[in-house]
Amino acid sequence: MHLPASRAVAKSVKSSLLSSFLFFTAAAVAWAGTSTPATKPGSDDGEKRGSFIFSLLPKSIARNPRIDLNIITEMTAEGRKRPKVSPDHPAYYVAQPGGFVQLGQSPAGNERPPPVADLEGVMRRALASAGFLNEEQPAHPATIAVVYNWGSHTSPTEDDMTVLNELAATQAALDAGTSPPPPAMGTAAFAEDQLPRALSDLAVRKDVIERASIVGGGKFATELSQILAEEARYESAKPGAGIGGDYAPTSDRASPFGQYYNRDDRTAHLVEETFSSFYFVIATAYDYAALAKKQKVVLWRTKMTVNSLGVAMKETLPSLVVAAGQYLGRDMPVAETLSRRILRGGKVEIGEATVVKESVDGPGAPAADQTKKP
Repeated sequence: MHLPASRAVAKSVKSSLLSSFLFFTAAAVAWAGTSTPATKPGSDDGEKRGSFIFSLLPKSIARNPRIDLNIITEMTAEGRKRPKVSPDHPAYYVAQPGGFVQLGQSPAGNERPPPVADLEGVMRRALASAGFLNEEQPAHPATIAVVYNWGSHTSPTEDDMTVLNELAATQAALDAGTSPPPPAMGTAAFAEDQLPRALSDLAVRKDVIERASIVGGGKFATELSQILAEEARYESAKPGAGIGGDYAPTSDRASPFGQYYNRDDRTAHLVEETFSSFYFVIATAYDYAALAKKQKVVLWRTKMTVNSLGVAMKETLPSLVVAAGQYLGRDMPVAETLSRRILRGGKVEIGEATVVKESVDGPGAPAADQTKKP
């Protein structure tokens, strides 16, 4: 399978670094542990290749790494009937944190989310930036109720236990105020590495589709589900082939999965995120009057995700929620990806978020490079 530039380069680097990993690790850890700031304000730890951030320095040892945040809001038919909300035309709400959720086949028991009070604060800020204001009785009673959950969805990789141990080591180092250890090479599988399991194991495929619905929304999940079914039939039809035993991912760009993956950078990115583990926040808006009568009438649902490789939940979720503010309650045909820097040492960047440029034009594609404020 042909990979877009960012993924192909990343995969090549992952392989080539194996032989020089000890030297690289020693130099990187020594660099990360110095008292001199590792990055200048506003500088990048990596570079953009294609549409997404590719960093030579693993996120776990970068002082202030850049991460990709994926956001999608899905509006229901009932939600589309309501007036559009904006700072100039606000709506009033009550909010309720739903709690911490762990999904996937290998939940990591060591994950530590931010304090609920911190999430409540950033959620209020994010909602306000989109025009949703806390109710003011009796002048401005609530018309919607927002319930939000947060957690993780883990993907089975080449070595699940190694990944879980790395998550624990990263979190322990951050809690102690020290530099996290570098990740073991070869544990972060690419989508094509995990494709055979998704084709041959229906439980794994179900998890993949569930992750797809969180990363890219229901439409993307439906598309990927159909593609995986077509890919399974395609591979099974090959002479002497099958998706069991020694099956290997196709390198045929004409295969259903190959065509879909290589359609554009946005699709490739969402597929890679789907086959990876991630942290998420999901905010659901209900009609307040109906909910008071114990009737759940969903108006919209915003799903926010960030890849969990090399970062901790506690340091990424606040920035994720703040960055998503401009998309809360806004009907989105496709997911948006924002590049954001996290500031380690208990700080979160809450300034500007830059929309990642889409490489192709089409329905729902974002405009050319621009800076948006949440």
